[in-house]
Amino acid sequence: MTLTWPLRQRRNHRGWFPDMIKLPLPAKPTIEDVLHCFLEDRTGSLGPATRRRYASVIRLFTISMNNYAYQPLSKAEKMIFDRFYDAEGDEHREFCQVFGPQKIPENVGEFLGYFMPRKVICGKGLKQAARVVIRRLAMWLYKRGDIDKESAAAMIARSKDR
Repeated sequence: MTLTWPLRQRRNHRGWFPDMIKLPLPAKPTIEDVLHCFLEDRTGSLGPATRRRYASVIRLFTISMNNYAYQPLSKAEKMIFDRFYDAEGDEHREFCQVFGPQKIPENVGEFLGYFMPRKVICGKGLKQAARVVIRRLAMWLYKRGDIDKESAAAMIARSKDR
């Protein structure tokens, strides 16, 4: 199922009409869905303090993507994102509610290199926890088939760079 969105107005013998393009609906599963599943799956065997740390890192990663991940989108992806982001009420969606898990690897560098040190201003403990959680997320996404081997390797490499 797709939504149509006016691209521009044209005039024909019947008057003005919009050229329509078809925009896809949000991805299934979304980033938000996948991160929720990751937390449920991975934190079952962890202690309460580690579980809270995982949840904090994933919450911060979600905030980072919702605030910054739209910037490098292609023109077509921006149209899709803007359609859902600018919607009112129940139709409004954030970045993590529009795109699928394939967008996660490209946002790890921004999260670990910019968001954590400059926006969160966190200590070494939370930075290290974020690196560990991102590495485990990369392996988990790869095992589920949500990302390919190269993307998982890139996520792991980025988590070791910082």
